[in-house]
Amino acid sequence: MTDQERISERIEEIFNVWSVGDAGFDEDAIGALYDNTDAFSAFDTLMPTTSVMNGWASFSENWTGALSVMKDFRCWLEDCLETTVVGEVAWTRLILGVSARNSATGEAIKGKQQVTLIWRKSDDWRIVHEHLSGPVRHI
Repeated sequence: MTDQERISERIEEIFNVWSVGDAGFDEDAIGALYDNTDAFSAFDTLMPTTSVMNGWASFSENWTGALSVMKDFRCWLEDCLETTVVGEVAWTRLILGVSARNSATGEAIKGKQQVTLIWRKSDDWRIVHEHLSGPVRHI
């Protein structure tokens, strides 16, 4: 299997482990895809508390809180625009869809996000940086 094929498999795993419904943040399943150290970073406009997370602990803590107030959380791949591998580093550009409900108000949350993932190969390909932003506007 090529590195590009393995990253494609990992991308499929992302949407399976993040589509938690009402179960909340699964640190083991989600963490298996990410660098679980202080070297990890994320920029995420979906996050209601902060858009900048430095280190896995910050990411895990913020997403645990966010998913605790969401029901029916789902995300899916809309389009994989690029996966490029250069040695032991790779990047992926994609568009994801997301839906959920606010558990307190019942308000529906639905949208699309632009995503850039930076991967590093160690024991397996792991995400070392994640950048989500939206809304998505195509010309």
